Amino acid sequence: MPFSYFPPLGEQVWGNLDGDIERQDDLIDLIEEKASTAETKQNLLINSNFAIWQRVATPLEIGSRERTSNIATIETESPHGYETGDTVQITNMGTGTYDKPDGVVITKIDATQFSYSNTGSDESNTTELSGVSLLLDRVSIVCSDTDFFADRWLSLNESGEVIATEEEEGAKLTATSSDKFGVMQIVPHRYLEQYLGSGLSVSIDVKSNSSATAKLALISWEGEADEPTRDAMSSWNSVGTDPTLVADWRYESISDEVTLSSEFQTLKIEDLTVGSGSKNIAIFLWIEGISAYENIIINNAQIIKHSSYIPYKRSYYANELAQCMQFYRDSYSLFHPPYKHTDEGKASFAASFGISNGNVIGTIHFLEMYKTPSVELISSADPPVNDYWAVSTGVNVGVSVDYENSKSFTVINDSGFSISTSSVGGHYVLDAEI
Repeated sequence: MPFSYFPPLGEQVWGNLDGDIERQDDLIDLIEEKASTAETKQNLLINSNFAIWQRVATPLEIGSRERTSNIATIETESPHGYETGDTVQITNMGTGTYDKPDGVVITKIDATQFSYSNTGSDESNTTELSGVSLLLDRVSIVCSDTDFFADRWLSLNESGEVIATEEEEGAKLTATSSDKFGVMQIVPHRYLEQYLGSGLSVSIDVKSNSSATAKLALISWEGEADEPTRDAMSSWNSVGTDPTLVADWRYESISDEVTLSSEFQTLKIEDLTVGSGSKNIAIFLWIEGISAYENIIINNAQIIKHSSYIPYKRSYYANELAQCMQFYRDSYSLFHPPYKHTDEGKASFAASFGISNGNVIGTIHFLEMYKTPSVELISSADPPVNDYWAVSTGVNVGVSVDYENSKSFTVINDSGFSISTSSVGGHYVLDAEI
């Protein structure tokens, strides 16, 4: 029954609203206003406050090693981002005395070197290209150009690496060079369709321990839906000149330049209209005028359907995690990176291996992802290796993936092995990123 058929209500009914509603029309207006406010709080970004870090570390190649007075010194091929007291796994070193699959507490020396206690004879610098180090106990990742760090967020770097670390205040980004760098999150097409042609507002909070400058942009992709070029920069250009985008990416709007300080500032763009030819949009923040190893902290990013900026409203962690896992997931703990040497969380199937090459070991089911993911199988043995799982005796055996879809995949015996054992198992990583 329409509201207009309801009899008028006494003013005392609205005492909790300070008597502002005097007619039934006012009640209708209030309901519509509340509905509109709720709608504008819908953030198109996933993981908008950098809460979910499933990719919490990157394995780094080891370039060389040496040892003096029971202190081993390791040099990595790229800046490691480790800090004194971090626990780092060291594997595949070619000599067992250096391997630390369960992790070792390290002391940072400089950007590409760290040391740890290691018994043995003194040794001059020795090339060790096969070794790998991996951060185990702190949420951090070393990002080259177009790497993901916090889920759904890409690092875009003119040169060098960016070390991204989860902080209480957001994501701390430390560039290893003084060149420009940025971050970007791409909005999937299915989330965008209803907002095309509507007024949008974009914002993000940024602060720095330097005098760097920052700009915020909304860019749109006009190529095939959900197949955008992740490396969106054709040229970063000189300081003071906006980056040039590659084909099919274009700027919808760019904010004013802001000089950063030690206090958060909100960069924002208001009342944007995205054309119907856009298949995806992305929020893009870039930083310039920064010195190497100075820090930027970002948080509270949003794209909302509203003609003007509205203060950020935080989503529930569980909601953000569920959304992130549509695009990326793995069998490891959320606090541990892939390639960690661990049995925690691994998938395992009971089996008796008199089976032949190509037989099914088992099927893994999961909540539906955004699309059929690429699947990476990783042994839980030491060292963890791709395309292998381990039987209960600890022996690595070859496995592969078949019958993939957005809800499950099947593990296949890929090597015709015949081992008398009770089980086989390992880890997996699923990637359905656009």
